[in-house]
Amino acid sequence: MLEKNILGINPIRFKKIEYYGSSGPKWATIDYYISKLVTQNILYSTYYKERSIDEIASLLGSQANFIEEEVDFLEKEGFIDKVADDKFLTNILLHDLSKEIYIEREKIFTQYAKIICEKYVPLLMDNGQWIMENEHYPLSIIHCPLSKIYTPQNDLNFLLWSIITFAYENKFDEARLTKTFLKHYVKRKDGSENYIVAYLQNDLDFKHNVENLKKYGSFRMTCEFKERYPFFTWLCNSLYDCRKNDWFRNLRPFFLCLYDFMAGRIANNQENISKFEGMFEHGLLVQTESDSINASLRNDLNQTYVNMVTTLFTKDELLNILPDIPEEFYDLNDELAEKLFNLCKSQYPERMHDTCKAYFQTSISNTDMLNKVLEQLLLNGTLKPITEIQKKTVNMILFCDVFP
Repeated sequence: MLEKNILGINPIRFKKIEYYGSSGPKWATIDYYISKLVTQNILYSTYYKERSIDEIASLLGSQANFIEEEVDFLEKEGFIDKVADDKFLTNILLHDLSKEIYIEREKIFTQYAKIICEKYVPLLMDNGQWIMENEHYPLSIIHCPLSKIYTPQNDLNFLLWSIITFAYENKFDEARLTKTFLKHYVKRKDGSENYIVAYLQNDLDFKHNVENLKKYGSFRMTCEFKERYPFFTWLCNSLYDCRKNDWFRNLRPFFLCLYDFMAGRIANNQENISKFEGMFEHGLLVQTESDSINASLRNDLNQTYVNMVTTLFTKDELLNILPDIPEEFYDLNDELAEKLFNLCKSQYPERMHDTCKAYFQTSISNTDMLNKVLEQLLLNGTLKPITEIQKKTVNMILFCDVFP
């Protein structure tokens, strides 16, 4: 049982935060709402047991009026619910698993990731929709002209990373696999509708629980099709990129600059120094003969290439080329969900069991499984390691009407 001031003396921290569903129109991400240490400890204090403002303040060793402001904010945003007797209960799913359960969970994910690699990835590679020999591309999409897909420096491996992850993140995100979890989504004040899942920090050193995985699973970044900027950007965060938590706030303006660059409407002059510096810094542009990102102006843009998979296809057109998941995967998902729930249910309050069951129904398509799939593809040689500069833009695809 939590004791007085225990969270003030020894606060918990969230190691990894994910959200499932849509983001709001203002692009506010989860770190905006629950990145503060006090916020995380309020959510933890009311997770296993309903508590009043005074009780929360006592646990955190803080003043009640300060806690009340934080709780009021969380309640308005839908992260905490007010119940009887002016008490509160957390409305997000917290993973606070024991070491033994983490170890077994890792084994289960590895087991099913191997099945996915064996039964789905070959469909991408061998079913006649995907492979074609070409002097520039050892592999390419057979149903499209090569002029419709660009990969930096004709790097097939880099293209495969993005195509495999794109297929996985979209083909596995089917209503039949995720519909049970949808009923738990919360409508936020900013117009978004989603559900939050957080992992607590602990001393375990597992690949799925390390510092650089403190991300939000997959996050789709879009820009409306307008006359000046007709493009759509898809990306998926994983263990294997080096994008930081606040990537989208810094990166979004430079996607517009990148489009202007590809369209030939951004001049290489002093006026645009900051735009070019930003594109080089974030890895959207790379200069082949210089690793420096500190140069104020790149004099020779002929030595510069766009460091991002780009296609003239629409997202739907590319998805139509890629194979659907096998029918047997629906039963496989049910089997996986049942195993995970039976393994982990003792670690959650009983009131969260329905949410847990629904959440585990998404296990075959969530980021943890994706990371395990990528890990297995690296181990079996389907994917090769990528460079540091490629880690900035791996698993990103730019759908637009111009080409680099």
